[in-house]
Amino acid sequence: MKNKKRANSPERKQPHPFEFENLTFNELYEIFIKKSNDGILVTDLVGKILATNEKFAAFLNYPLEKLFNKPAKSLLYLPKGEAQFDFSIHAFKSEQEPLALERYFVRKDGSKTLLRIHPYIIKDQNKRKPKLLFYVIRNLKIENELMQIFEKHFTESQEGFTILNEEGCFYVANPEFVKMMNLSITELSKKKVWEICPDLLNKEKFQEMITSTEPQKTILDLRERREKKHSVELSMQIIKIHGKKFVQCICRDISEQQEKNHKITQQQQLLKKQKHELEIFAANIAHDIKGKLQAIAIYNNLIKEKLEDDTKYPEKIDELIEEIDQFVNNSLLLAKEGEILGEFKTVNLTELLKELIKKISIINPEVQFKIKKLPEIYADKQKLLLVFENLLLNALTHSAATEITISGKGMKENIIIEIRDNGKGISEGTQAQIRNGWETGIIFSFGLMIVKKIVDAHKGTITFQSKEGEGTIFTITLPKNLTEKVKHS
Repeated sequence: MKNKKRANSPERKQPHPFEFENLTFNELYEIFIKKSNDGILVTDLVGKILATNEKFAAFLNYPLEKLFNKPAKSLLYLPKGEAQFDFSIHAFKSEQEPLALERYFVRKDGSKTLLRIHPYIIKDQNKRKPKLLFYVIRNLKIENELMQIFEKHFTESQEGFTILNEEGCFYVANPEFVKMMNLSITELSKKKVWEICPDLLNKEKFQEMITSTEPQKTILDLRERREKKHSVELSMQIIKIHGKKFVQCICRDISEQQEKNHKITQQQQLLKKQKHELEIFAANIAHDIKGKLQAIAIYNNLIKEKLEDDTKYPEKIDELIEEIDQFVNNSLLLAKEGEILGEFKTVNLTELLKELIKKISIINPEVQFKIKKLPEIYADKQKLLLVFENLLLNALTHSAATEITISGKGMKENIIIEIRDNGKGISEGTQAQIRNGWETGIIFSFGLMIVKKIVDAHKGTITFQSKEGEGTIFTITLPKNLTEKVKHS
């Protein structure tokens, strides 16, 4: 039967939500009974069951078809002395819905279960008289525990919160969740969770999540529902209450965070581009400086040929040229991002250090060097030479030491090299500045920064101990299983 369009009439009180006079019984069944998350009973005015759903049948372990036309009161357990409730219109005083009440129902096997009954009246459209009785029935134990969980998040939480049943229907939702979804409570009650954003959370994925014990996270992009981009993170976790599974969902608006992350990513990309451009610029400058140094060296050689043999100025110029060239190389090494290691080969550390000491000992011939037998290592020989050169030069020129000892030992997985001097030591303030430079990248000691960068590139570590008046110990630990793959990691 087609519904007649209601004519304009004086303003009257808004009817109860379950007073759907403009719906046919079949429409009422499809919308509010069949798809409901709760148990539903519809009776006539004397309490005979006209319609129910699988939820209610499951509460009592009855086949659905066995409940139709059955007197609803026959399902109740009513001991003597307890107030009667017979599911008829007589239970409604002055045709007003009573408050929710709790009653024991008898299951098919004779056991009892406590359920909560929420009664409503469906009235005739024209005469405004009772037409049908509508009951929402919930499992009391499950409902109480769910509501305890829900109440923690309902009013105070700034996050959206909802509870889903196993079918993906919304059981309860707080206002913040409704606001985030940009749906009304009525719209939300008609949808499954995957219908909100089907391209990101489908039914199959939800069913997989139901069977999993691990918490799940899904990003829902809801920008189509709002004028601006709007994304939420939905964290879902399975909870079990009296053997039944529910899904607890916490919803966080991450739109601002995603926007911040996007800006950070853009800034990082810009910095990476600028750093690359700076490396190219530095390399070009270094190339020009080296070219001019070569020209100076050529002219210096021409001057040597015309000057007296005992003149030392050309040699001084050669030393300065070499120092400037080394400074440029070291500057490029510090500025370079990523791969800094070259060819790997087996390095005899004892021979390497003997050759280095022979070269630098002329700086202070009074200092005695002691080399204890050192293990071999597979590494970048030229870069390791630079490490030892910087450490030994520091000890020669700054420590006022009379003895420098280099020792090493091979462990199961590492090689440990120790450089010890008996000099004046490093002050606590300077030690703090060196360590801070290693941690932050702020250059305090040019040579020690190069040492740290090369050791790090070899996947090793460097530490030091020093006490004023007693000397300093630098300890380098390098892995034994170094390969050329280290260069690319």
